[in-house]
Amino acid sequence: MIQYHIVYGNMKKKTVYYKERPLDDYHFYNGQILDKVRVIQYPTYFEGGTNMSYTYDSINHGKLIPAKERNDGISFNKDLRISLIKGTIDGVFLDNFYNLISCVSGNLFLNVTNMKTGTENYRESESFILSNHSSIQVLIPPLYGFAYKALEDSIVIDKLAYNPHEQLSQKKVQLDTIKIIRIIREYFAKRKQDKIFKKRIEELRKRDPFTYKNH
Repeated sequence: MIQYHIVYGNMKKKTVYYKERPLDDYHFYNGQILDKVRVIQYPTYFEGGTNMSYTYDSINHGKLIPAKERNDGISFNKDLRISLIKGTIDGVFLDNFYNLISCVSGNLFLNVTNMKTGTENYRESESFILSNHSSIQVLIPPLYGFAYKALEDSIVIDKLAYNPHEQLSQKKVQLDTIKIIRIIREYFAKRKQDKIFKKRIEELRKRDPFTYKNH
């Protein structure tokens, strides 16, 4: 039996076993809120102290770009490597090209918002947690704004897809002008409150196990 390391979102170090699943067997999903955002889940092969995975495959990843756009010359062309210090918040980036986001080291909170006026789900957002334990990537379409926060020191790879004969355009929208930054802050405020509440319940349960056994 071949062992693969399959992790979604913020689930860490969860191992799932598959009898037959080659390294190029990618799984593709639409976002739950933003269906134009694609989530790519790739297998990682573990053997001893080694783990291996293909983070990019031209055939599989190329299919993520709609056929019409591929015919117009849009393809993955460059990798941008980004090093982030823990706590760094950056964005909102608004590009006229595709961004394929991977976190190859560390832990990253990523938020994406549809900024295309006149489209379904306009100004709606969806969030993801990427990490070196998480075998997922997120493909962000053109004109979808995105921002992120490094939960620890992190290295991010942003693979860019565009027509090399056309001018690239990237805007940086002020974080406070749309709700992305509020979503990031609310997420971490809630997580902090949840930790405080859990710790308090544990303390009360030690004092009075009968009263707090169901909390």
